[in-house]
Amino acid sequence: MNEDTRLDLVRPDLVERGRRLAPAQRAAIARAVAAWACHVSHAEPYLDASVQAWLATGRAGPCLNRDAIGSVIEWLDDACFDAQEQADGYDAQAMAWFSKARSVNAVLYALDGADPRAFYDTVYEAHAAMGECSQIEAIWARHEA
Repeated sequence: MNEDTRLDLVRPDLVERGRRLAPAQRAAIARAVAAWACHVSHAEPYLDASVQAWLATGRAGPCLNRDAIGSVIEWLDDACFDAQEQADGYDAQAMAWFSKARSVNAVLYALDGADPRAFYDTVYEAHAAMGECSQIEAIWARHEA
């Protein structure tokens, strides 16, 4: 595997650790990390029921729509930019919107979490959303064994 990922810029140790994972482990970790980020950032209400169900169970129904998730990301990004303009910088409101947008972006990548690049992008986006990795590492550890 040749990973040239954004995660390598902030946590190269996780990229190396991810190389040892089976695709099913990557998929499970990606989904759990994205679910955690959405919960902590309070992005869950912006996700439709089918996405929330997939995050909770890992079973994707026929209504799981990537374009709809992309639209949510765009809307949240716009809310972040609007808040940033109003505050003339990043204040708590802008950061809250930023966290929500990055969390939902993690969901979009997590849909393909078995793929190494999508897996690393999921972890990167969750890290960007929440600004730390201790919970990500705890989630990862539960699925590694």
